[in-house]
Amino acid sequence: DYELFKLAKNYIISDELDLALLELDKIDVIYPSSPYANKSMLVTAYIYFLKEEYEKTRAIAELFKNYYPGSKDIVYAHYLDAMTYYVLIKKSDYSQEQTYKAMEKFNFILNAYPNSKYEIDILTKIKLINNNLAAEKLSIAKFYLDKGNTNGSLVYLIDIFKNYSSSLSIEETLFL
Repeated sequence: DYELFKLAKNYIISDELDLALLELDKIDVIYPSSPYANKSMLVTAYIYFLKEEYEKTRAIAELFKNYYPGSKDIVYAHYLDAMTYYVLIKKSDYSQEQTYKAMEKFNFILNAYPNSKYEIDILTKIKLINNNLAAEKLSIAKFYLDKGNTNGSLVYLIDIFKNYSSSLSIEETLFL
């Protein structure tokens, strides 16, 4: 199991991800109770993340969370899951469904696993998410202002003021 895992790591380093996946699958089949079985599952999820196959990444991360709920690496499984939504965040002109999902998942990690090694990274990403959400609400407020609906615009501007006061959009919000 160790040799297969080491071989898979070497394949990852040399950017041969498909060969690495084959070696990691061998660990799951041949050595299912090995300590490398749970590590290989997380590395497999990571490889799929690198290959931008986010549905597979989520599925494997979810399997890991179900099979190894007491693992010390469970935080990473949650983090990978959240990152699959984060990388799909679009500009503020489009639907923010992925943004809200990423925010929800990151907040879960912060609350469930305080002081994890991912905390600083997550806090930075949440700040970027808040900027994105504030920009979206600001564009909606401007739309309503252009249409002459000041009350509709005011609802969004107040929301930005109350919930996103540290965002980059706060100056323009206060001006409007």
